[in-house]
Order: sequence, then structure tokens, then C-alpha cells
Amino acid sequence: MSRREESHFERCLRFPIVIAFDSHARDSDNKETSRRSSMCRVLGRVSLCSLVLFVLGAAHAVQWDFEDGTLQGWKVTAGDAGPLPVNSADDRHGGDFAKQGQYFIGTYENLKDEAHVEIQSPVFAVSSKRMSLLVGGGADKNLTYIAMYRVSDGTELFRAAGNDSETMQRRYWDTSPYIGQEVYLKIVDHSSTSWGHINVDDIRELNNEEIARLEKEEREREAAREKWMSNLMSPVGRRVYKGRAITDVAMPLGGMGAGNIAICGDGALREWQIFNKINPGCVVPGHFFAIWTKIGNKPPVSRLLRSTSVDGLPEVAETEFVGEFPIAEVHYNDAKLPVDVVLEAFSPFIPMNSKDSGIPGIFFVFKVRNTQKEEVLVSLAASLQNAVNYDGRTEIKGVGYEGYGGNQNRFVREGTLSMIHMSNPQLDSSERQYGTMTLGVLEQCASALPQWDATGALWEDFAADGKFEPQVDRGQSERGRTWNGALAVPFTLKPGESKRIVFLITWNFPNHYVEYDKSHENDFLGRMYSNWFKDSADVARYMAENYLRLYKDTHRFRDAFYDSSLPYWFLDRISANISTLTSQVCMWIADGSFHGFEGAGCCPMNCTHVWNYEQTLAHLFPDIERKMRHTDLVIQMQPSGGVRHRTVLPLTAPRGTEPFVDGQLGTILKAYREHLLSADRKWLDEMWLRIKTAMDFVIREWDPNVDGVLVNEQWNTYDAAMYGPNTFIGTLYLAALRAAEEMARFEGDAESAGRYRFIFEKGREQLDSLLWNGYYWIHIESKEKAPDQSASWIADWPKENRDVNRPYGTGCHSDQLLGQWWAHILNLGYVLPQERVQTALDSIMKYNWRWDFGDVTQQRAFAGSGDKGLLNCTWPFGGRPDTAILYADEVWTGIEYEVAGLLIAENKIREAFQIVRAVSERYDGLPRAPIKRNPWSEIECGDHYARAMSSWAMLLLAQGFSYNGPDGVIGFAPRIRAENHRSFFTTAEGWGTFSQYRTSSSQVNTLSLRYGRLSVKRLNIALPHRVEPKSVIIGIGRRSVPFEKLVEKDVLTLCFSTPLVLEAGDQLKVEVEW
Repeated sequence: MSRREESHFERCLRFPIVIAFDSHARDSDNKETSRRSSMCRVLGRVSLCSLVLFVLGAAHAVQWDFEDGTLQGWKVTAGDAGPLPVNSADDRHGGDFAKQGQYFIGTYENLKDEAHVEIQSPVFAVSSKRMSLLVGGGADKNLTYIAMYRVSDGTELFRAAGNDSETMQRRYWDTSPYIGQEVYLKIVDHSSTSWGHINVDDIRELNNEEIARLEKEEREREAAREKWMSNLMSPVGRRVYKGRAITDVAMPLGGMGAGNIAICGDGALREWQIFNKINPGCVVPGHFFAIWTKIGNKPPVSRLLRSTSVDGLPEVAETEFVGEFPIAEVHYNDAKLPVDVVLEAFSPFIPMNSKDSGIPGIFFVFKVRNTQKEEVLVSLAASLQNAVNYDGRTEIKGVGYEGYGGNQNRFVREGTLSMIHMSNPQLDSSERQYGTMTLGVLEQCASALPQWDATGALWEDFAADGKFEPQVDRGQSERGRTWNGALAVPFTLKPGESKRIVFLITWNFPNHYVEYDKSHENDFLGRMYSNWFKDSADVARYMAENYLRLYKDTHRFRDAFYDSSLPYWFLDRISANISTLTSQVCMWIADGSFHGFEGAGCCPMNCTHVWNYEQTLAHLFPDIERKMRHTDLVIQMQPSGGVRHRTVLPLTAPRGTEPFVDGQLGTILKAYREHLLSADRKWLDEMWLRIKTAMDFVIREWDPNVDGVLVNEQWNTYDAAMYGPNTFIGTLYLAALRAAEEMARFEGDAESAGRYRFIFEKGREQLDSLLWNGYYWIHIESKEKAPDQSASWIADWPKENRDVNRPYGTGCHSDQLLGQWWAHILNLGYVLPQERVQTALDSIMKYNWRWDFGDVTQQRAFAGSGDKGLLNCTWPFGGRPDTAILYADEVWTGIEYEVAGLLIAENKIREAFQIVRAVSERYDGLPRAPIKRNPWSEIECGDHYARAMSSWAMLLLAQGFSYNGPDGVIGFAPRIRAENHRSFFTTAEGWGTFSQYRTSSSQVNTLSLRYGRLSVKRLNIALPHRVEPKSVIIGIGRRSVPFEKLVEKDVLTLCFSTPLVLEAGDQLKVEVEW
């Protein structure tokens, strides 16, 4: 072979081999691609004269099980791994090798991961359509693998590696194209790192019966997939979690950025994260809800209102859970109870009302209905532990914890509110764990047991008559102990009668300090709620006094959101991620600023490149999102215009970190979004010069050629840098240029607007021509830096990453159209050609979708056996770099939602539903590896990961939503079920539902405002293609509205000389005939 060929093959050593049933050559879509793929399959230089070939007759199927304790004709051709085969039984990880019989090839067992070896099989002629083998050990397909090679030309036909697990998995190779050809196998271990070994066993060609069985299984699997796909568009009702599916269910409740407690599938309260510490495993004992019932002279029946027992007390037989954030419903089923009991648990959550959505408290509304033909005596009880001075981390045993002592519970009646106020007078108000808690009920007739510490005695008292006997005040608790407090509400139900009992739990722990950063651990942050409420009793009073309003507005939001023609499971994934705002990801501190981790307790704060994907907070609480932009553009921005990618708290501390390019660009896009979601121009007027400085910083530092193509070191959300043009960050740049152009025009800065447009046009042309490979856009790696490139910027990069350059090269990146996603959200048009956007999305689905992650190697596993999902990046035509982009082999819901939104924008609804339904099924509450399956906590780096709030954009794109608050423009162009569409929308100051009903000759559109106000100067409504309206009628209620109309490109634009102002309850209706 020539030197040129040798170097090419050596270069191919860096490329991964895709394992599949089909051969690599058949994966190619054309002859040229097939030629390239074949070249990349050769491992290094293959010289036939250097191979020691051991010929095996081809008259029968081959099989190597090594059960005679020998290599059965295999030879060690390089290196050493000690005596082989091996017969180890202990896999050192508490698992099973899943070996066939006693012996197998294991390169770790003798020399550990220091072994370097190549072991080659005899040559044999392929005689079967399928080959089966067991493979385990390391997952690095470049260094530890088993492969098949063709003798005639050395072409590698198949390669398989382990899954970073000693347990071997069954692999199948489709050898039908190679029947009759001479081949050999090679086991390779070239690694000395962790998991630098391979396990192999039971290599054999399948007989006809086995092949028939395997093909039958494949047909059944394919039929199941087709059925699953065909059901995507079918209506699915409300999701009820029951049986084992309640196990992982935990919906966080609590004020936005105010701490939270999770209501779980069994009815218990867990994850007590109200103590200014992040600890999802935190459990405070001594809490429960219970019911007592009695009919006539029959013995009373008492139950804990949960399906798991506490201290041996009787629990209900079963719970069922329905979660529609912000409201959780728990249904308690027990045949021995003469009543139906349903709990509605919620914290006030009202879009556009940030204060009431930040209350540190939870309502527990029990509805009890008599199902008997006789009168039933009923009592509901609630209990709570006084956990003041608890550190939020140490295990509490009963009422015992070393920090307890001096805890005081006081029973108070104030109007309709009966409450037990819990404090610790021995604590100074400046101490970290100072605070108060309150258990209350909106009933005057409640009986109380303010100080109890013995479960048996409490239950005996309650189970006797459903009441608590009066108690002598026992004073403050002794050292190392605390008090629990309980309330009971007795009532009588006639046959068929129902009653609601409203309990509440509130807290106030104002002394919040930085607890995630040792260098700032003495810096005070506080809580926003402490500006509104002096203690937890104050919170309870406010909640009690405003209960009906808070209940109605919270339910109005939930009902409006789910009053939709969109699939229930689709809405669920959007709604579930709203709960991140009430999780420990977010904090609203005393100075009024709002901040967020990436995931709960992970990677602080306000990471620009992760929060790049979040759309939920911005659309539900635009005032809070503007606070975050103020932090970015005023506190975090360098004088040069660079926006530091992490916020250091408190905001008075010295700033840290440096800009990440994707986060910098996202800040500009988010600034435009915040302008659009404002009621007037004031915010942009104040921020424009800072936004302009941030945009010019990008051009100066990353586009010194001013040609719309980014160069230099591009640090990004995949925790590394890349060099050279790519569309992942490149489209963000194009979208940011367009956003900056629009803001410049709005501010009357024509010069800047023209400049940004010029760079945009050059960039879109160059990115497309440079990077399009016929299927998708790639990354061209270039390490050349411009002379004015800044020195090393990154001070906080983890030391364990020794190579900051992480390209994706020829990979198909699911995130390659991030800027186009943003452009769709902000109605900025296409930043790359539409037809190629569509083709790229098709390629992402073709190459990155996986039907089952049971055999997919992942850096961090967020999907497992039986799970479907979308990989971040693959290399369908080879060429994976040695130091490829981090996390390529992972599944991130935030990226899946982004791709789903892009698919919706291109009317690829089935494919979008495919992705979202897969996420819904992964987070289904059923416990299984490799992650917790809590539907209200999508995981990446930590629970409740912020990136998943990209899900809100799916709603925007499904309804074709467009909005410009300062200009008074709103529009809809539904892409899902346009003939009968209904969905939830938000604006700068209000929210409601939009509906569209379309026939062959008419269309009716309705905007129903459910909350706040909406000012409209121009309304845009999509019409069917090429229709010309004959009649347009507009009215608000019975009042007709004068207007002017314009039809252009299938959009009906209605202009109002005097802005229409809709208030809550108003309905704007547009009737069109053609």
C-alpha cells in the first residue's frame, strides 16, 4: 500500500464503528459514501502476509464456547493477558458476568486493566446468516472490542464493545452478505484506563431454527414499533399513576424560589427542602394526614392517608396519583372506609402574579364524600414536626436530633384559621437555622394536640373518637428533642354529602446563606418571601385570608392549560417542567434577584449556556425573567461586553468566570425575547446600549473577519471548546444578529441594524456552503486563532478535562439547529435554507433516534433497557474524533424538546410526537435503572434540570404563536390540529386560551382572556392556502369592533385604529368566510 493509503488508514483508527444488524457497507446511501465507509472500516495497515491464518473447514457452523478450558484454536498474536480462557465467577461489582457455562475470554482477570493483547480466531468461511456472541467490559470501541475482518482485503465488517459493565450482553451480526467468504475474528484490548478490558464468550453461527426464532422476534419487535408509531396521534386520557407507577412520583410544591416539599405517589411528603439546604433525600418525620370514620354503633375505622405505613399505623390499601402542575391529586382507596377521599395539594401558582406564586406554603384540600346510605361521622387529622433548628441533612430519629431543644409549639385560633405555630425562642433571629413553621386548618372547630412525641399514644387518642383531648402545655422541648403538633377536624356527612377541609403548611426560614460555595459560605442571601412575611404564621394568615382567590386563580391556570386539543401526554411534559421553578433549582433571594442552578444543587448559578434553552419562566413570569437579564447585562457584563457565564452570589461579591460564546449569544436572544414579552418599550430603552455592547463583543472576539462565521475558541454548553465553523453555535450567532438588528431598528439605530444584517447575510451563505454535506450540517475543525484572540479566558474549567478542544466534525449533532429553534420562537425567519433545515431534521431522526437504549453505551446513562430516545450526536458516516464533543452518547430531554419543537415548526408532527412520547414513557414513575423515573424531575446534571424548560417552546410552535407586546401585535398559526385547535397562551400581562375551528368555507378564531389584560393593535391569523376572505366579523362579546384587514401569504392581518384592551373574562372572536 502507498504511504497515502497508510496514513489514511491510520487516521481511521480514530473513527468509531457503528454496530448494527446490517453491515456497514449497506448503511451507505450512495456509492461514494459506501467507498468512504469501506475505507474507514480498515483497522490500521493490513498486510496479508503478516497474518498468521489458522484455516478452519467451512463445512459446518463455527462455535467457540471455551468450555474445554482452551482457546479452541484462537491464538494470542500480540501482547499478553495471562492464561486464557478464564473462569472467574465474581465480577467485582456485585453483578453477574452472564457467561455461557464456566469459561470465557476476560482480559482483566489476570493482569487487571494493564493487559494489552490481541487474540485472533482461526479463519473460517461464513456459513450462516447470523452470528451471535456475548460481549462485556469496556465501552471504548477504539481500544477494547471484538471485530470481524474479511481475509481477502482486510475490511472490517463488524465491531462490538462492552457497555462499561462486566455483564456480557448478547449481540447479533447479520452475516448474510458474506456467506461463503473467508473471515476471521480478533479480540483487542489496547487500553490501560478504567474499564480498559473486554469480556467475550459463546461466539457461534446460528442454525436455521435459531435464525427463524430471532427473525420472528425482530418481526414482532418491528410490529410493536409500528403499532406504537400508529398510536401517537390517538387521543389519550388523563394520566393516573397507580400500582408500582407511584413509586418514583414526587411533585415539588412550594413557592417559586422559596423552597419546596414533594407530594409523593403514596401520599407522603418527602424531599423537605425548606431549610435553605439542598438535599433531595431530606425527610422530616412526624408528619401525616389521617382519617377517622364511624357509622352508628359499628366500630370506627381509622387510616393513615398514605399507602405506606408509618410506625406500624394502618394505611389505606391503595393510592392513585394525578399530577397536573401546580396541582397534585391523591385518591385514597380502601374498601373498609365508608367515604371517598381525594386530596388536592397545591401551592399558589398564578402566571403574571409572581408574589402570590412565591409564597412559602402549601394548601392541602381534602374532599370527603359519603358513599353510604347512612350518616357517617368523620374526622380528618394532620400532623407536623417542629423542625426549627434542623440542619436539613442529618437523619432525624423520631423527635430526636442533636440540634433540637427549646422548640415551642403554640395552638392559636384566629377567625376561621386554627393553627399550631412552631418556633424555637432559644435561637437568635440572626442564626442560620432560625425560622418558624406552621400547621393550620381553615376550620374553627379543630381540636389540637400541640405537643406530642409518642406515635402510639397519639393514634390511640385519635382512633378512639377522631378528636384530640385537651393537653396541658408541656413548655419548650428538652435538649436533643422536639415536639410534633397535630390538628383534627370532626364533621358529619349525610348520605351522598361532601365536605372540603383545607389544611396548610407554611414555613419561613429567612437566613439563607451561600451553602454551595465554601469561599462565600458566610455571605447572606436571604429569601424574597421574608420581605413580605415576618414569620410562618404571617404566611398562614395571608393564605387563609386569600384562600378563595388563590384557589380559583391557581385552578384557573391549570384548567386553562389543560383545556387543549393538544395530546394530554404532550401537555404533561410541558407542565411537568414548570415545577422546576418551585424546586431547589431556583432561588428568589432577599434583594429581589432570581437565580437558578443547572440542576438541583449542581453547577451554580444562572449558567448562561444551560438557561439558554429555558422558555418557561420567561413566558409565565416575564417580570422575573427580566430580573435575570438585568443580572446578565448589568451585574455580569464586563466593560468590554462579555457576559460572564456563571453568576457569583451574592451580587456584591467579585465577579467570576468568563463568557461562553453560546451563552453570550443566548443572552442577546433572551434580551430580544424579554422586549417582546414586555408591555411597553421601557425595558429595551434602558438595556439597548448594553445589548449592543454584548453583540459587538461577539463580533470583535469571535468574528474578527466580520463574515458571519465564528472562529477562535468557542466554549459552549458541552463543557469544552471547539474551533472552526459549525451550525450548533453558528446558527445562534445568525439568530442573535437578526435579533440585534430588530432591536436596533426599534431603537432607531439604523447603522447598527444595517451592519448586523450585512454580517448575517454573509454568515448564512458561508455556513451553508461550507458545512452542508447533503444530509446535515457538520463542523469543520480549525485550531487557527486570530491574532487578536484573547488569552486563556476560562478560570473555572475542571482540571480533569485535559483536552479543552472537543469537536464533532462529521457528526450529526441533534443541537445543530439551536439558532433556528430560537429564530422560530422569536419569529425571525429562517437563518438557513428551509428545505435543508427539513432534511437535517430528517437526518437527526434517522441517525440519532434509538428504539432501545439497553445496548447503547452512554457516558452518563439517562435512558436504559426498553427506553426510546434521541442521542445528542452520532457519526453515521464515520469520522468520530478521538476527543469528540462531550456527552455525545447521552440523552438530554432539553435537546429532545428543542428538536421536537423544530420538527413541529416544519409540520413534522408525527416525528415530534415520537420524541415527546418517548420522554413521557421514560419518566413514567415506574422504578427501574438507570435513573429515578419521577415525571416531575427530568435529570441531566442534577434533578429538575433547567435545560428541560425548553419544553415550553413546543407549545409556542404548536400554536404558531407570535407576539410583540410593545407594538401590540399577537398572532396564531396552529400547526397541530389546525381544523380544531385549542391551546393556552401568555402575553406580557395576561393569559388565556386560543381556539380555531375551520371548515371548508369558514374559520372561527377566539381569544379568551382568563387572567390579566391584553392590549392588541394588530392581530395575525393564519388562513388556509390561497383563500380570499369574503366576510370578516370581529366582536368582543356582543360588541362589534371596527378594523382594517390585509391578506398576505395566507395570513389575515386585522388592524385596530384604537388598541383593543381585553380584561379577564373578555372574549375576542373573529369569524371569517371565504
